Parts: sequence; structure tokens; C-alpha cells
Amino acid sequence: MNMQNINIIITEPETIFSAGLKMLLQQSGKYNITADCVSRIQAVTPLPGTIFIILWTEKDEQVLMKTIAGLRHTGRHLPVLIITLFRIRNEHIQQIIALGNTAIASAAISGRELHNYIEQLHNGSQWLLSRDIQETLLEQLLRHGTAKNAAASDLFSAKEKKIIALAQRGCNIIRTAKTLNLSPNTVASYRSKMLKKAGVHSMAELLEKYNDSG
Repeated sequence: MNMQNINIIITEPETIFSAGLKMLLQQSGKYNITADCVSRIQAVTPLPGTIFIILWTEKDEQVLMKTIAGLRHTGRHLPVLIITLFRIRNEHIQQIIALGNTAIASAAISGRELHNYIEQLHNGSQWLLSRDIQETLLEQLLRHGTAKNAAASDLFSAKEKKIIALAQRGCNIIRTAKTLNLSPNTVASYRSKMLKKAGVHSMAELLEKYNDSG
């Protein structure tokens, strides 16, 4: 691959941050910075082999999403590297990487990582995330999953949890009724209500869902 064919467009007003990045790119001697500090990126006519670098220094993620949408304006689908000072929420990370040929990295990116991401995007990688962004995404996904599972187990009252525990041991309605000193009809009524709460159609499905919730 001829790295001299890679053109860089930096979409950020002139700052120490953007100036430092531009210097790093120029020192490598591998890239042509064809435009920089572009405020209206929709007006840019990129050359073949161009990669956009977005230096994201604001907290408003909606503006970031609009900026990326601008890059896809008129059907252009060019590689994008986003270097951000702020944490991007999970749903926006997913929306960004779904576009394909996109990388997201924090401002702590090293020069070696920067060159690696540019090269991989140039070669057609669909999406790349720096290690800290990956850890943030995983942390958010795990937190969401824990909250979801906790909500599932909290659906049921203490009595209903006892019925579930007995069902896990293989107890049918009659045995459950005897153990809890209830009538079979009462246990059947409890089970019916529990199925509706859990949004399932059988005790087997309910037990599987409850076990998954820990």
C-alpha cells in the first residue's frame, strides 16, 4: 500500500489539539493533509483515498451525530476517525460503528495507534475502537444487563419467589400447595399471574428467564 495516497481532512477549528495532531501527521511524511479546520464539511470535495478525522471537543453528542451525518451527505461514504475528549454513550457508539468504515478513539491515542487506525480504515476495516472505548462500551453493556436482570427477579413477591423455588425443585401444583399450606387453585392462580408478569407462556420459560436473571 502506498501511504502517500492517503489524504487527511481534519474537521476541527484551529486549537492546540488539532495543531498537535496535524504536526504528528506531517512528521510521519506518510499523508497529504488536503484540508483542515473545515467548519462546513458538506462543502468539501474529497479526493479518492481520503480519510476524515473528527476531533470531538464538545459534550453535545447530538451535534457529533449531525456532523457524521454530514459526512454521509449526498451518498459519500468515506472512512472516518473520531478522536474524542469526552465519553460517548453506548447507543451513539453503536449508531456510529453501524455506519461502517469508522474508528473511535480517545484523545489519549498514541502516534502508533493513530497510524494503525488510519492504515486499517484505508484498507477497509468496518469499525475500530480504542481499548479504553471498548472497556467503556463493555462496562455500559454489563451495567445495562445487570439492571435488566435485577428488574426481572424483582418482578415477583416473596410468596411468588417461593413458588418459583419449589418449581425449580420439580414440585408440581399439588406438592407446592401442600408445602406452602395453600390450595391448589391458589397456587394455580399465582402461577398464572406470574406468567403474565414475566411475559411468558409456561413455567419452563419463566424458570429459564428467572435463572438468567440470577
